[in-house]
Amino acid sequence: MIGKVDKIAETLDTPIPVTPIEKEFYEKLKIQFEELKQLEMQLENLMSRLGQKMELEDPTIKSKKELEALLKELEL
Repeated sequence: MIGKVDKIAETLDTPIPVTPIEKEFYEKLKIQFEELKQLEMQLENLMSRLGQKMELEDPTIKSKKELEALLKELEL
């Protein structure tokens, strides 16, 4: 019987809880993964917002400043 349950679990690619404790554990784990996905989405949204703000800066100005700093270091 256990072998059949294991085969079914392998085809579903998820563990099948056998005891009430396991069932509760997997339910809590599923909730935590859902919360983690939500946090990841929020983080991606924040990163994209920050990325947009960073893109507003003109990259040529930054490169000019870097170039000036290098020239000062080389005393040119």
